[in-house]
Amino acid sequence: MIKNWDLKKIFFTIGIIFLFSFSLLNADITPPNIAIGINGISTTYAQNDNNADTYGGIGINCLLGWRNPAFNGGYFSLSSNIDVSNYFLGINDINDFETISIETLIPSGKNRIGITGGFDSSYKGTGNYPEYFRPYYALKYYMIKGEKKIEPFFSYKGYYLLEPKYYEDSFYQGGVLGFNYEPSILHEYKLELGAGFEIFPEYYLYDSLGNKTGTIRKDNIVSTDLELNGLIGYFFDYNITANFSLRLSNANRYITAINYLDKNSESRLSLTLKSNFGWSPDRRINIQISPYTGYEPYIGRNALDINGNLKGEKLWILTAGTDIQADYTFNNKIYFILKGSGAKNISNDPNESGYSLNLSGGIEYDF
Repeated sequence: MIKNWDLKKIFFTIGIIFLFSFSLLNADITPPNIAIGINGISTTYAQNDNNADTYGGIGINCLLGWRNPAFNGGYFSLSSNIDVSNYFLGINDINDFETISIETLIPSGKNRIGITGGFDSSYKGTGNYPEYFRPYYALKYYMIKGEKKIEPFFSYKGYYLLEPKYYEDSFYQGGVLGFNYEPSILHEYKLELGAGFEIFPEYYLYDSLGNKTGTIRKDNIVSTDLELNGLIGYFFDYNITANFSLRLSNANRYITAINYLDKNSESRLSLTLKSNFGWSPDRRINIQISPYTGYEPYIGRNALDINGNLKGEKLWILTAGTDIQADYTFNNKIYFILKGSGAKNISNDPNESGYSLNLSGGIEYDF
């Protein structure tokens, strides 16, 4: 488990990387894209039938992106984001989120090799999540078959999640076999078949008396993703993704209040449908709407009632929500942005039910 002073070293390193990124980009002949924004934010959250809590504050974000041709047909790109929110209405709290991603595409004959690496992190925590640091990487191989042909690709990816104030550090490794088909510039189809495993070195299983054993949690995951991208006319684009995944875990939980060992508490199916619809009638206006829904039936975990007693049925969670963003610019430098999101959880366990609403509006300057 990583200690607090180690985390400070990590975030000091993050700062150095950001400074290096800016200096590297500014030194290149291709200028980077840099945007800085400030916005007012409001968050409302409620669990089950409890009264809702509403918080308000101010957020500041900085975006950086750069992409440059390289390797005689490939490219090198770097993107980063810092987002800090200070809540002072209803609660005194600071949330932050940082990310850096570096991607390289290298020609290999007529095929392509892709290398991606980076991290996302939070020093103070973000939303309901504690402080964390998560480096990740991916190695991809694209087989180029030509126009209007199915093109397979392979990828190997992984990450390590560090949570210094929680016990769910995890290590993931997995692979993907995929197929891409683009019959025209108006339509693109993608199929991905994935499998991997995740190890939780700090998550120890319980015995029947509620004592921790020497066995740690290990999960196996298989998934299928089907993606559709398209254009309708000149102003409307869409993306629709359907996902099915199965997580098989040896994790369990001990419910102290009723002295009960809940076996296979993290094994579950997951069915999700996500979409994004974009409308841009001219270069000054852009509107994005992203509805989604998901259903998670658990294989082993039992649902509890409002008093924490067993209901005699397996837990299930149904989620539905949407994200909306609209932005306007009159000079391609100053953008006025409005964002909204809402999500609702329905479950046979009141602890898993609730809703959230988020609103923000502000201004962004693109250098």
